[in-house]
Amino acid sequence: MSAVTTNGKRIEAEPVNTRRFGLSEHLLVAVGPSPNSAYLVQWTKRMAERMGSAWTAFHVETGSRLSGADMDSLRANLDLARRQGAEIISVAAEDVAQAVIDYARFRNVTQVIIGKSSFRPSGRIRLRRTLTERIIEKSGDIDVLIVQEKDAGYKRRFSPFGRFAAAPLSHYLTAFGIISAVTVLNLLALPYIGYRSVSIIYLLTITGLSFFLGRSVVIIAPAMSTLLWNFLFIPPRMTFTIGALEDVLMFITHFVTAFTIGYLTSKLKVSQNVLSIREGKMTLLYTFSQSLSEKRTMSESIETSIDYISRYFSSRVYLYLKQDSGGLDRSPKTSGEADAGAKAYEYALECFDSVSPCGRFTAVHPEARIHFVPLDSPGSVMGVIGIEPANDHAWTSDQEELLLTLGRNLALSLEREFLERERQKAMLVEESERLSKILLSTVSHELRTPLTAIKGSITALQDPVTAEDRQARSALINESVIAADKLDNIVGNLLSMNRLESGVLRLHRTWNSLDDLVGLALKTVGNLLGERPICFTGLDEMPPVHVDAVLFIQVISNILQNAAIYTPAEGVIRISACIYDGCLELSCRDSGPGVSKSEIPHLFDKFYRANGSPPGGSGLGLAICKGIVEAHGGHIRAENVPAGGLDVRIGLPDCLGEFDGTAESG
Repeated sequence: MSAVTTNGKRIEAEPVNTRRFGLSEHLLVAVGPSPNSAYLVQWTKRMAERMGSAWTAFHVETGSRLSGADMDSLRANLDLARRQGAEIISVAAEDVAQAVIDYARFRNVTQVIIGKSSFRPSGRIRLRRTLTERIIEKSGDIDVLIVQEKDAGYKRRFSPFGRFAAAPLSHYLTAFGIISAVTVLNLLALPYIGYRSVSIIYLLTITGLSFFLGRSVVIIAPAMSTLLWNFLFIPPRMTFTIGALEDVLMFITHFVTAFTIGYLTSKLKVSQNVLSIREGKMTLLYTFSQSLSEKRTMSESIETSIDYISRYFSSRVYLYLKQDSGGLDRSPKTSGEADAGAKAYEYALECFDSVSPCGRFTAVHPEARIHFVPLDSPGSVMGVIGIEPANDHAWTSDQEELLLTLGRNLALSLEREFLERERQKAMLVEESERLSKILLSTVSHELRTPLTAIKGSITALQDPVTAEDRQARSALINESVIAADKLDNIVGNLLSMNRLESGVLRLHRTWNSLDDLVGLALKTVGNLLGERPICFTGLDEMPPVHVDAVLFIQVISNILQNAAIYTPAEGVIRISACIYDGCLELSCRDSGPGVSKSEIPHLFDKFYRANGSPPGGSGLGLAICKGIVEAHGGHIRAENVPAGGLDVRIGLPDCLGEFDGTAESG
């Protein structure tokens, strides 16, 4: 049961379990520099837990200057709310009540929680409405809970000018000095300008003061200038008596005008400061988020973030990143050659573990020279960012919230990169498993086929009758040889692919005759080609080529085997060579049906077999060709021939020599 005051009446309220009714509650607690805000935060936290609802700690930056103690108290209150799990929102606005209600409507807040300390007890003079009264008036259908704060009491005396922020003593001294100086000048110029013109000079002075000094000048300066004008200038002089009725009216008009001008000018200044703060934050956040979205790598995002934060806060920045193992990297990313110090990592690690700011400007290790905040994202803490201001200027709550917001944006960017890397790893593992299954299935099937043929031939040869039949024996032996060649080709392709993927493939280039290389490849696959005619064009006219003979013979052999599979028994396989722009082009064209356009880009993928492929083959031949050709610095492509068939072309730049009789046979 919680004590709640609303509309001046104290009631006992039990929070409703809105989840039972399918409603979505959202609580908003107004947080300021008052020490009682800490009690409000804890009260809202307990209520949010009981209701199972989200809650937000909301602070309004009015542009007024806070004392050092108030700034520390505000920072502590917001840190407490952050540790309790609240969403921290800080906005710049002059009207606190309107800002609270506007944000509550924007986020569909159902209950606004404020303290009772500003609620006026009965019997007090009502010169103006309190913040609580103005929030209740503007709330409409939003519930407003006024919580009895801990030890709130009514220790503050009500002041009709409480709305004006207290200014530093220097502001009062400046106002007193400037008005005194203007008064002396007016006394000297009095014989020439008259006492009534003095009021205009005072009005101009007050208008100028309001642009540079605090709102309290609106009260002090008009009153002081009016009294001085009356005492020193209005007849009878050196008295507070005013002789003429028109001077009385001028006196009243002067005071009202001076006060109004000063008030409106100072209000304009405050509004300008608020808009400047808001515009600066929005511009920074927009450009920062846009820059991060344009970066493609994690290193670019980190470099951009350090540059933005260091320039905006005029400080050194240290970025400790989360490691893949889950720990915190000991070596921070930073701009230049700045040294974070021996203790910096310990403070950063504490910030990382506690997910809350520590170090300078906080109650945790305030002796540190670096202020640390966590890079908190919805998924996890992606690291810690440390900021070392170049001087001892005060650290405001607005700066703290801005730094945390920038940190969250960076954390989201890093988390996105981290998840992308994890996704790619998972895809590689999945692809590896898929290829392993394909390899096992393909190799098992392809090995079984030639082994079955070999075993069948040997079994038949064990029969004495078959063994004595010379023609049958020759046919069985020939079938065994063909099967053994297929088996050797499968094993060779597997070994070659393993060498290519492991990166251990080394080229041993020698000068070779292209005609000889093609001839040796034809001998290697002669049994698979059968009786298909081979047509040669331009091979004997080519200069020697500087290639790895063994590997290049394997390339030509694989292409010929692929052509033999798709070329009918009466079809022709054409091999041609030419030189184009200093590049050797070797072409092998079959007489088969060709492949569809959608399949051509995948012909050189591992284990890929075109639709309608006849049985046999592992889908590795062309993939191995691509790897070997690219290792030579060349390229390989395939295209359909209009007349029918598939043309596989190899391009090898920088491999030609001049024939001088030194070419070696492969």
